[in-house]
Amino acid sequence: MATRPPPQHGHTLAELLAVLAIVGIASAFALPSAEPLKQSILDAAVKEVAQAVRFAQAEAIRTGDYRVVRIDPATETVRVFALDMGPKPPVEDVGNPVSNPVDKKNYSVSLTTTTGIKGSQIITSVFNFSGGSSASQLGFGPDGAPVNVLGPNPPDLKALLGVGQVVLAYGNLQRTLSVDASTGRVTASP
Repeated sequence: MATRPPPQHGHTLAELLAVLAIVGIASAFALPSAEPLKQSILDAAVKEVAQAVRFAQAEAIRTGDYRVVRIDPATETVRVFALDMGPKPPVEDVGNPVSNPVDKKNYSVSLTTTTGIKGSQIITSVFNFSGGSSASQLGFGPDGAPVNVLGPNPPDLKALLGVGQVVLAYGNLQRTLSVDASTGRVTASP
């Protein structure tokens, strides 16, 4: 008597494809998106730059001396420093460094190395001043008014015109930081 092999049980191609589709959909919901992380890093970088601008203005008012915030896209750094108004044009007062109120070091933030904002970029930093000059830095006078103090004809200070802007990015996301010409008020917009 001939014996038949036991029947083999398997799955059809349609059943396997259905299982793969279900697993794919479930994993799309289970894996967190990187978008919220990118947004929080960019928001932290915008906050850091805004704090530097506000701090420079507050320090100028507090000390009665000029303060400058330099926002440099080439080095991805933000620095706040005092000026020596004696030389023409004025220069950074290296003997009177401006300290960050948190770590008490010279006020300098690097977007390439600072934890929490690493990988952010300064796309542009443009401040237009009366007389047709523009710069990537912004000074504040003792009254808190935004001015260009490093221009070619100091102490012929040039007032900020319109709105100064700094554009920051992280990945494909961008935020614009604006500085109002009349008040120095800093606002961020998506």
